[in-house]
Amino acid sequence: MDSDNKGRKLFENLNPVQRLKLIDRHVDQLRAASKTMAADGRLDMVEALDDIANDFEANASELAATMIGVDVLVRAAGLMEMVRVLTSGRDEAATVH
Repeated sequence: MDSDNKGRKLFENLNPVQRLKLIDRHVDQLRAASKTMAADGRLDMVEALDDIANDFEANASELAATMIGVDVLVRAAGLMEMVRVLTSGRDEAATVH
């Protein structure tokens, strides 16, 4: 996909410290979304979001330092957009890849 290539280049150009900061932001957003979902009674989403946040935290150093981590960050960008849609309360279609 062309958008994946653009995202890949963006993340490739970040140094590991910048990638770590981005991962921290993703973790914060995932935890905030988890709380929102819990308040809405979406317990299935709470567990999934918490698992992803925990995995990001546990593997942050490796994700920030490797090319595999760049691929994960590209995919995470799509996930973060889906999370924003789900927590916004809007009835927009969200595609999960």
